[in-house]
Amino acid sequence: MEILLSATAFLIAMTSLWFASHALRKMDTQFTEFIENNIKGVKNEVAMLNQAVASLTSRLLKIEKDRTLHDKQEEILKKIEAIKGTINELQQTAQRSASRLRRPPSAAKSESTEAKDDPVT
Repeated sequence: MEILLSATAFLIAMTSLWFASHALRKMDTQFTEFIENNIKGVKNEVAMLNQAVASLTSRLLKIEKDRTLHDKQEEILKKIEAIKGTINELQQTAQRSASRLRRPPSAAKSESTEAKDDPVT
């Protein structure tokens, strides 16, 4: 009778261990699925944020490049204006020299006397 009772107790213990391990596997599978679903959503959001950051970074770099080009353009325009002023001055000087060369000698003499009287030139 003791053998039959111990065999029954052993069978009940093994059955309870099997049920416990089955329940644990089921719970582990459900937990893993839950975690994977939540992590998948977080991964998707992180990927979208990475794309947004990359887009913003490229736009910021373009803006900085455009700003640098704009600054260079302003500097070049200032130099061009200075060159235009110099060219205008040279053209005026050339015109004055050309007009002096074209005048008859009598006009040149009268101009030289006027130039002596005029301290500006």
